[in-house]
Amino acid sequence: MELGERPYDELWFLADLRGKQYGSARQVADELHDAHVSALVIAHQRLKDGGRGSFLLVEVDTDAEVIDDWVEPDVEEAKAHGSALADGELVWTPIPDTEDVRAYIRSLLRPS
Repeated sequence: MELGERPYDELWFLADLRGKQYGSARQVADELHDAHVSALVIAHQRLKDGGRGSFLLVEVDTDAEVIDDWVEPDVEEAKAHGSALADGELVWTPIPDTEDVRAYIRSLLRPS
């Protein structure tokens, strides 16, 4: 699954981790591969009946590829969990509505 696709299609916030990056692991088939987390994203998951649902805290790399995620009950808990993972306070910026969210995130993480 990729950003922009379910369950990562309703993205609310991004925290750029430049200077606070950390290592993680991405599961590919039955193997774990080392991955470098460059940003955290908060995605909203709506219930099928349209109810509020929950949130996902999503680790992404500089290519805006998903590394891992966690289900969080609300936005504030997702932000707190992200700060704990990055070992410090984070600045969360709203993600604008865009046709290609991955390209938008890549442009932030890999400025030219």
